[in-house]
Parts: sequence; C-alpha cells; structure tokens
Amino acid sequence: MTNFIQPRLRRPLLLALTGAIFAVAFVGLSAAIAVRSSFWWPSAVMIGITLLGYLFGLSNYGVGAQDPADEEAGAEDGAPVPVSP
Repeated sequence: MTNFIQPRLRRPLLLALTGAIFAVAFVGLSAAIAVRSSFWWPSAVMIGITLLGYLFGLSNYGVGAQDPADEEAGAEDGAPVPVSP
C-alpha cells in the first residue's frame, strides 16, 4: 500500500495519518457522549477549551510560516535578483 511513498517519508506520514484518525475518533466519541448525557456541559467546556488552545497555537506558530531569513536572502547567497520593469 505504501510502495509509492518514499521510504524516508513513510513513518512520518503514517504517524500523522494515525494521529488524525485518532483525533477524529476522539471528537466523535466525545460528541456522542456529550449528546447522550444529561450532564453535557463539562464536555462542551472541554471541547471549547481544546479548540481555543488549537486556535491559539495556530496564531502563535502560524501555518506554513516562512523563515525571515528566506525573505532577506539576496544575491550574496546565489539567489537571482528580481528585475523590475
């Protein structure tokens, strides 16, 4: 099944996929328990705090943020200099 993936990328990819599957299963189980329970608000609070923590992490660390050194790179490191018309 994983023959098309480069060998050095198999383990990280499979770990990420496993983590995503467990995260979806956890959220589904939590939602099912919260819906059926008469004491549902602690579950809602915990899921809300978790989502806020996730959003806080995204705001701090960004998604695909570029390294500032990449933006400051110029001709001294061999990169071509853009020519403006």
